[in-house]
Amino acid sequence: MDFTHVYTLCGVIRGIKKIIDKLKRERFIIFTHNNDFMRIISANNIVDKKLILKNSEISEFNNNLTVPYINHLLDIYMIARKDTKANHTTANSIRHIIETLTKFQNIETSSDSIAEYITENIPNDTKSYTLIQDLSHGGWRSEQAPITDDDYKEVCETVISHIEKYFKKQIEYCSKLTL
Repeated sequence: MDFTHVYTLCGVIRGIKKIIDKLKRERFIIFTHNNDFMRIISANNIVDKKLILKNSEISEFNNNLTVPYINHLLDIYMIARKDTKANHTTANSIRHIIETLTKFQNIETSSDSIAEYITENIPNDTKSYTLIQDLSHGGWRSEQAPITDDDYKEVCETVISHIEKYFKKQIEYCSKLTL
């Protein structure tokens, strides 16, 4: 199944009662080896129970491993809006979010770079660029002062505000999860 067919099948499963009008009850057992399909049916609550077969054992499927964007978004939301302290993964979370947005907004263009997205959408200051480009790879530029907790919070807020401007419901979702 390619990406389009995965979404089509998920839509069919979700709306099966509308497609088959005499269906009184829905009950499925869905088996898949397709990671995108599993991610979509899990993240969108299309199925109630999610299991994985590994080493001849059945266990609960961990959604967190299939939807890293949301987890990264929650991490920086907590820093920006809930005064959580940044940690060693914060720069990677910021970078992952920006990379995802880059590809999301420019889905047909494989040549768009994260640097272009940052230039076009994130204020052009060295802290943002350093956090997104350099610290996500483990270091900062020697000519720049170290990044502080306040700097992390400011850059996280910049990214959250950017997302809120274009994809408001993503930030509303984070807010609901952190009440």
